[in-house]
Amino acid sequence: MTTLPTRSHTNECEAPARSLSALRIFFGLVYLTNGLAKVTGLGIFTLGPWRSFLINYDRAREILREDAATSFGAYHDLVTKVVLPHYAVFGVLVTVVEVLVGVGLITGLWGRFAALGGALHTLNLQIAALGHGEWAFEYLVVMVPLLYLAVVPSGHLRVLDRAHGLVRPTSGQGTAAP
Repeated sequence: MTTLPTRSHTNECEAPARSLSALRIFFGLVYLTNGLAKVTGLGIFTLGPWRSFLINYDRAREILREDAATSFGAYHDLVTKVVLPHYAVFGVLVTVVEVLVGVGLITGLWGRFAALGGALHTLNLQIAALGHGEWAFEYLVVMVPLLYLAVVPSGHLRVLDRAHGLVRPTSGQGTAAP
């Protein structure tokens, strides 16, 4: 009689986290590259036949100005009377948020908190775009996965956990566990 090998419970639990970590890292790259574009001023770039753009500091201000023109109520007043006149402060804040969310999502260190921060940042963009005529799911395609990543464990870089003493290396990795 042949017996089939069984997978350990640990491997079964880690597989979904690994899959989600790919999603987490992707969103981290999106946030980090846009944050760095605000620092460097990079906007339009070409990679082979692909020509695209990142949202740099100046373009973010223009998008906010365009969205504010069609927004309404308290949000309109906040953006037009506080945020845009003081964009030097708010623009830096947006840049810092995007870089921190990106690094948090890429490394998985404080990953759930980073995902929640990214979702709240995206919610702000969704509110800003109300009345502007955006595609119905424009920001939801970012916000919903980030909310999911904020709730569900999505893995992390084990090397960072080892450095912080959160996990011990397994015997199969060349170092004996203490």
